[in-house]
Amino acid sequence: MSDDDIKEKLTHTLDVFDLLSDKDYFEEHYRSLMATRLLDGSCANDEFEDLVKKLLLLKNGQSFISKINGMQVDVSSGSAMVPACKAYFESKEITVDFDMKLLTESFWPSFTKDIDNIRLPLELQRCTQAYEEFFTSANQSKRLRWTLVNGQVTLNGSFGKSKYTIKANILQTTVLCLFNCFGALSFDQIKQETGIPENFLKVVLHSLYVGKFQVLAKSDDQKRIRTTDVFQPNVGFTSKSNRFEIKMAVVEERSQGPRVDGTTSRHPVLEAVIVRLMKARHKLTINDVTAEVLKQVNLFKPTARDIKQRIECLIEREYLERDASDKNILNYLA
Repeated sequence: MSDDDIKEKLTHTLDVFDLLSDKDYFEEHYRSLMATRLLDGSCANDEFEDLVKKLLLLKNGQSFISKINGMQVDVSSGSAMVPACKAYFESKEITVDFDMKLLTESFWPSFTKDIDNIRLPLELQRCTQAYEEFFTSANQSKRLRWTLVNGQVTLNGSFGKSKYTIKANILQTTVLCLFNCFGALSFDQIKQETGIPENFLKVVLHSLYVGKFQVLAKSDDQKRIRTTDVFQPNVGFTSKSNRFEIKMAVVEERSQGPRVDGTTSRHPVLEAVIVRLMKARHKLTINDVTAEVLKQVNLFKPTARDIKQRIECLIEREYLERDASDKNILNYLA
């Protein structure tokens, strides 16, 4: 398929966007998928990404794509810091080829925080600590938080006389590096040494023991991972390819961020419309406010009940008040 054919198909596909009643759900899912493409470098064509963004801009305005713009700016602007960062690492005699992406938290999907405090291998600890020092020296007013779930590592592994280049995620790497120091470890010992939560650790060990590339062996032949299992390097491991990637589908799926929760994420949108409306009109009946909000909100279709609940919350927070002479009339409080 030629580039022109792809552009035409994208344009026709986005015509369906006009028919969606929950455009905010579309934006959140599109942003989550785009985040994965930006972070792992799998964007097929930047021109196609820009075309989709342009079409969304025409259909729903600048505010709809503001976070998407922010994500792209983060990725492109981060490269400007690379030379200074590498020079700082060299001054600390760190030889690991360490690459990171500095993200503005408000632009990106909410990645799981359950593994942000795991105990990384010593080599990666040195890298993260050095980068924190480098970042803090230039940005004392900003807070840095590591999001590890999307991290990727390239390892050199030896099994017998064979050597391999292995691409793994942060969790898999943290577990594999333990076996540089230990011949065998129980499930509980791995959990204690790494700090990986049990539900994640079972998925990690499953990928290393049951997956296509079985680089670990365990105390029995059962595929199910149990807390009583003992693991060790699979000394008999062989692969036709000297370079391979160990997939871990469940964690990759979680890393795409949560589904939009319509009961909470839409509240600020409704409240902003109500406050803006009341600030302009000063006094309106509840029915008139409801009718106007239904006209103005186009990202999704709120119910009258949703709007009345937001009105009650705004009254509690003293943005609005009920008129003393008629409880169905609302007054704006400056």
